[in-house]
Amino acid sequence: MGIKYCGGCNPRYDRVAMGKRFVRMLDQRVEWVSPDDPEAEMILVIVGCDTACVDLTRFQGRSLMVVKNEESGDKLFRRIRGLLSP
Repeated sequence: MGIKYCGGCNPRYDRVAMGKRFVRMLDQRVEWVSPDDPEAEMILVIVGCDTACVDLTRFQGRSLMVVKNEESGDKLFRRIRGLLSP
């Protein structure tokens, strides 16, 4: 899994802290690679605002999980945690 951050032109929350939160939760369950690695089957895209203007065309054909704000990040975090719970 790779993490792609937007350019940060208009961040409304701490994108890096959000990314670290996902890394801590998934660290023992996924292999973290560069988002440009062709072996990355899934990309966690963390953008700083609802505009989400980051260009994702180079990731076509891969699964994308997009976090646009703290609320969507929290929702995705809870969903993944629920899937990982026994």
